[in-house]
Amino acid sequence: MEGEIQRQILSVVPRKNPPEGKGALGVMISAYPYLTTEKCSMTNVQCSIGALEQGFKSTKIWIDRVFEGLRGIGGSLVRGKAPEGVSGPFGIYQLTDTVAAYGWLPILELLAILSINLAVFNILPIPALDGGRMFFVGLEWLMQKRIPAETEQKINSWGMAFLITLMVLVSLQDVIRLGVMERIF
Repeated sequence: MEGEIQRQILSVVPRKNPPEGKGALGVMISAYPYLTTEKCSMTNVQCSIGALEQGFKSTKIWIDRVFEGLRGIGGSLVRGKAPEGVSGPFGIYQLTDTVAAYGWLPILELLAILSINLAVFNILPIPALDGGRMFFVGLEWLMQKRIPAETEQKINSWGMAFLITLMVLVSLQDVIRLGVMERIF
């Protein structure tokens, strides 16, 4: 059974002689519903289309989750609280180490999620990022004149200082949360 996640009660009878490569019940429990026990190949068009479709669905879900997370972070900062669920290099290393125990497919999914996070963060209108540049281009288009290069450079410098400060704070939060210093000393 494939589809939406829901609780169902089923009666099953195990097969005495299951087909080659199939279980006695013919059931596959997986966090990856798009995977089947049947082999997919690049020549199997239906399988390839299904994989592409699932890739687009998963990407949309993760983009939505990233924006939800950003809203949550913004809300935490407005309330004067440290945002939870934000990880820097130490947290990402620990998560990767944990996920690696489950095999290559979860690692690939984690890499995709990290790439989506970076892509979304990069398009935010923060000076020194691509989104900041798009903001300047849009502003110049609206004003019908160029922003002086010196002004843009100063704003980008402040944006870079903000990003470096953010990276340091997130890394420190990782160090404290993960107890990195206790392990070293």
